[in-house]
Amino acid sequence: MTKNKSIIIFGLLGLAVLLFVLGIFDVAISDTFYKADSGVGHFFETTGEPPSIILFVFCVNFMLVFERSTAYRISHFVWGIIGLTYLTLKLSGDFCPTGAFSMYVNIIIGVIGQLILSLVFYYGLKKKYKERFVLGVDDKGIGDFCNKCRVTALCCIITLFVSFFLKAFWGRVRYRDVLAGKGEYSFFAIPQLFTGHFSFPSGHSANAACFMSVTYLVSDKKKLAVLRCILVVWLVLTAFSRLRLGAHYVTDIVTGVAVGLFAVWISPVLMKRFKKMRESRREI
Repeated sequence: MTKNKSIIIFGLLGLAVLLFVLGIFDVAISDTFYKADSGVGHFFETTGEPPSIILFVFCVNFMLVFERSTAYRISHFVWGIIGLTYLTLKLSGDFCPTGAFSMYVNIIIGVIGQLILSLVFYYGLKKKYKERFVLGVDDKGIGDFCNKCRVTALCCIITLFVSFFLKAFWGRVRYRDVLAGKGEYSFFAIPQLFTGHFSFPSGHSANAACFMSVTYLVSDKKKLAVLRCILVVWLVLTAFSRLRLGAHYVTDIVTGVAVGLFAVWISPVLMKRFKKMRESRREI
């Protein structure tokens, strides 16, 4: 058994035990901390997810500037549109009345925003670096930073897709919706299968944990230590805000954090394997 497999197995076992213990007290914990008009809760409900999306957009745009392959550039550009469209959806849902922004409007904003960002990144970085660099072979750290951006962007993608799939598949009713009579409570370990409810796991908690991947972009040890402390505080406050507003049970939050941290851990592992696969194909 390899080291990575051992970590995954023991990690899953530990998570399962923790969740089952917390699951017994799910409702009692929510009853204790729920406060619908919590100002702190509403603040982090609005700000909890955008940082990880902004980080993703930054990474794909940075790679877009220094990428030599046209196909990869197009890919980064499209991912930038997806990221900005998703960000617009999140922000419009929080700041605008329901239905104020249609999906088409969000996509248009995403396309225009990505065009502007491409120009800003291209001319801003071109002014700073007079030459184009090939990923991984330049002597000014650009290639290394681009590779770190790849890992960070992959982390964001894994977090988004895994958390969204689990949310849709589990179909668990949120605590506040149960109080409002919009559904019934279900134990976290029993999937309800595509009911249209999205309580399990917490997307905000997953994204807050995923945002820790920003540490891959920082090399200074002192700054890194301070940044990690800030990120831990941000994660705790974001996770607690979901419990405070009744948006999630504690088991939803713990699972969301686990999804985000797993993505942070597995992303560099996957990138190393992808790199080995590409090198082996070139040798053939």
